[in-house]
Amino acid sequence: MIAFSSRSKLLPILVLGLGVAFSAAHNVAAASDVLTEANVKEVVTRQANHVVDGSISAPKSITVTFESVRIGSTRKANKADEYEGIPPKATIYPVRVKYTAIYHYSRSDETNHYYYDYLFFRDSFNDWKTLGLGPVR
Repeated sequence: MIAFSSRSKLLPILVLGLGVAFSAAHNVAAASDVLTEANVKEVVTRQANHVVDGSISAPKSITVTFESVRIGSTRKANKADEYEGIPPKATIYPVRVKYTAIYHYSRSDETNHYYYDYLFFRDSFNDWKTLGLGPVR
């Protein structure tokens, strides 16, 4: 009976410990859903490099250098956003990015400067996606 008594005292501690561990893991997962400057740079660089396809007219590589990344206040997707392919209830981050892309061709380089607005969001696969709004005026 003493063994049972000591187990009954340990059970609430064990349950409390598991609850704290689950809560901490849940908070870490939620924090990773926040858009960071590193996420923005990764997605914009990936988009710039989509034209590197091995064809003769395409650049052999592209170098992207960021001057600034500004992440605005979040909002929830609305019907107009859904029409653009953004999932319902997605958290949308308005982002303004200033960067330079150097397109390296076989015989020359071409430098372009961009100052662009985007909407960043998580797609249905939980990957970061963006909708380009156009150049900043």
